[in-house]
Amino acid sequence: MNGPMWNRIRRMHEEMDRIFDEFFNIGGLVALPGSKANLAPAKEQTISTHLARAAADLYETDKEVIAKFDLPGIDKKDIEIKLTEDRLSVRVEKKAEKEEKGKDFYFMERSYAGFYRSLPVPPYIKATDAKAEYKDGVLTIRIPKDQEKLKSKEIKIDVQ
Repeated sequence: MNGPMWNRIRRMHEEMDRIFDEFFNIGGLVALPGSKANLAPAKEQTISTHLARAAADLYETDKEVIAKFDLPGIDKKDIEIKLTEDRLSVRVEKKAEKEEKGKDFYFMERSYAGFYRSLPVPPYIKATDAKAEYKDGVLTIRIPKDQEKLKSKEIKIDVQ
């Protein structure tokens, strides 16, 4: 596969890789899996920051709206969930500090991992009855549908 057409396609592919690497590579610490971005922080850096976008699914059944977020390795005390009539927001903040002292050395390291995602929810939910469960690295949020809001109201409009 040689020739001018394939060369243009290859250059376009490389340019798209570069654009995505620049977009997802925030401060050299976040990138898409398989990208060519450098994820290693500077050797002198002792504070690492890692922001991620977890996979999320939002779907409906007859009785409820269900949201699932993949959050492996997170403690449930680090999860904050907010639900309004039109948005579901999930925020995770995990901070760690490690300190070692020895006769001839002192080592201290701090790390921070954060995640934030906000999803639109349909207007016919009962936000006050929502339930959340975190099990095996998956956060599942169940929001019942408000059956009264689901009923369509018919209004007759007179034509003048």
